[in-house]
Amino acid sequence: MQPLRLLAGLVCLLTTAALSSSAHAQTCERGTFQTSVTFTGTFGPQPPPWSGQTISVPKFTPGPGETLLKAEITAKGTITGSVQAENLSTSGGHLLQWSLGSALQVINPVPAQPPLVLVPTITGQNSLATYDGNIDFGGASGASNFGLSADASQSATFTDPAVLTGVFTGPGNLTFVHNANDGSTHNGGGNLVIVLLNQTRVDVTVKYTYCTPIPPDVCEERNRRNCGSLLLYPEFDNRLAKLTLVTITSACCDDDPSGSWVEFRFINKDNCLEANFSRQMTPCDTFSFLTSSLNPNQAQGYMYAYAKTPPNGDPTNPSGTPQVYNRLIGQLLMIDGIEALDYSLNAVSFRGIGEEFEPNDDDDDGIRDLNGPKSNTPEYEEAPDQILIPRFLGQDQAYSATALYQSELILIALSGGAQFTTTIDVLGYNDNEDPLSSQYSFQCWAKPKLTEVAPFTLESYLDSLPTNSPNEILGASTRESGWLRLDGLVANSFGPETIQDPAIYAVLIERFGGYAAADLPFEWCSQTNGDLLPVSNFGDGPKPVPGDNQ
Repeated sequence: MQPLRLLAGLVCLLTTAALSSSAHAQTCERGTFQTSVTFTGTFGPQPPPWSGQTISVPKFTPGPGETLLKAEITAKGTITGSVQAENLSTSGGHLLQWSLGSALQVINPVPAQPPLVLVPTITGQNSLATYDGNIDFGGASGASNFGLSADASQSATFTDPAVLTGVFTGPGNLTFVHNANDGSTHNGGGNLVIVLLNQTRVDVTVKYTYCTPIPPDVCEERNRRNCGSLLLYPEFDNRLAKLTLVTITSACCDDDPSGSWVEFRFINKDNCLEANFSRQMTPCDTFSFLTSSLNPNQAQGYMYAYAKTPPNGDPTNPSGTPQVYNRLIGQLLMIDGIEALDYSLNAVSFRGIGEEFEPNDDDDDGIRDLNGPKSNTPEYEEAPDQILIPRFLGQDQAYSATALYQSELILIALSGGAQFTTTIDVLGYNDNEDPLSSQYSFQCWAKPKLTEVAPFTLESYLDSLPTNSPNEILGASTRESGWLRLDGLVANSFGPETIQDPAIYAVLIERFGGYAAADLPFEWCSQTNGDLLPVSNFGDGPKPVPGDNQ
């Protein structure tokens, strides 16, 4: 072997995968949220060796109220090039073994910290026959290896406030001094012509994670059609002659290395108590089941499912730690054998916050927090702030023997939990844009007739309004219509806690005679006090206390 200009002692340092300052756990203060910004500097590509070259990356310049939590340095070395050889021996062939690579050293700007060491290398071999008379790096006695590339990287993370302030914060740039040597080798003899072309590039990336103030009145909107880590199924019904078929699918699975366990929790409408079971999902797996086959004792209510690890000794989550696994979609099908109707609904998707497979009970309370990425302990996307239902039809008197239009409204309380009664504001508009309003209270989960929640949806009432538009619905002017906006007003526990503007979810089930149809509603903005599912009189929190509005 013929090593060319290797940096002495570099290889022994490669066992250090990541360097860090002493741990200093930090979180964002209330009223701020965690975010990050990344900067990258580049040198090359050019042939090694070199010494004392520099790469500049901007320091973190805080704005008002911003605090740096963490700085992550990642150095990456990339080689590209070619290896060409010709065997000049007329007496025999040759097995050429070669490597193309560089040995790189990036000096850490933090005093007393070791350098970042990179050895990107690619190896290969060529069988070369007896010299064919042409030095063309081809034919039987030659070989050309073009388009070669390899990379290597190493990281260092710093959380010490003194280091963050003294090294990474302020105007100007961080300067990274770096050195390179050609580490290419071959085992050629004297009758060999070989050309090794090595172009080497160095990239230095610095990621700053910091706290920044939450902007006032920001409307965050979420897409419930994306694959998520938590799925909310608005309804199940195991009563006599009722069937609920539930499906969950690991659909965003093209790069899924392992699948995930999933926990299903059934919430009983009468007392908000839960029953649960778990199942392992492999990549691209789908699983369908009748809810009565798995949970025959829970008559009616709603359910949710979330990705998790298998049981791992976590005392807060004994059945397995929740994890980010934004690959799940789902649907339910409701079949009513008595009334001979059915309808289906997609599950409501909440994406997990964090890296894939990262643990996702950030406040370690055993509750799935729908608190969004700007929380101090972000777990899942937020619950909707308001529910928008684009249409209702004028309703007949509920429970009347001749009633045909008897739509229902599924209501789910997402703040407070089992011990809370939730009151919602219902704002409606008829087909002439006249505002109409009502309030309705429920606990946990309910499926009342639409007219019980919003009496103004009665056809007889809408007909009586002096501003009624006589030509709507176009093509069916004998039936009135309107739309609804639902918002949580207040949730009160059996204890001393009161939650203003609680999170809710709602789905309209339209019914006409023996027909039924349903779809998920539209949403207006989002809010961060949704939880699945506290049982305390004080609601959510690792140590629930009154007055925290969750």
